[in-house]
Amino acid sequence: MDGGRDPQPLRRLRPHPVGHRLLRERLFEPVVRKRLPAVPPGGTGYAFVDGVAAGHLLAADRGADGERYILADGYASFRELAESAKRIAGRGRVPPVMPVPVARAIATVGAGISRVIRRPPLLPRGQLHYFLWQGHPDSTKAQRELGWEPTPLEDGVRRTLEGMGLLA
Repeated sequence: MDGGRDPQPLRRLRPHPVGHRLLRERLFEPVVRKRLPAVPPGGTGYAFVDGVAAGHLLAADRGADGERYILADGYASFRELAESAKRIAGRGRVPPVMPVPVARAIATVGAGISRVIRRPPLLPRGQLHYFLWQGHPDSTKAQRELGWEPTPLEDGVRRTLEGMGLLA
């Protein structure tokens, strides 16, 4: 052994596939590049990586054993997220919100097509159900017990767009 180091090579951490694909590839970039025909209905809780990392460090330092902390920065509709991306990038287009019946039809048809072509559907039914549920994460316990501070939406979107090379 090498001084207590794990013999396994360090693996490169990758963004969570849903968050990465949904917000970065399927919302922010298409909005800024004016390539998105419609915004999905509903919304999602969001968290930016720097704040989550800080929250993990605070939990390790100040958290009580066995406790769980929600490190979510907030909740936003997809329209609000698209509007933020357009405003911060200074360019783009915010398309209309897709009507719920249309989204359900796309999810249903997409499920069948994805089985045939063996690729994930554009809008999975379970994901649509979650978006429409509109669950608002509550990080007040982490803020109160750990001193954790959520990242404001505008700051997180700005850093994300900078990292994607989408700011002018």
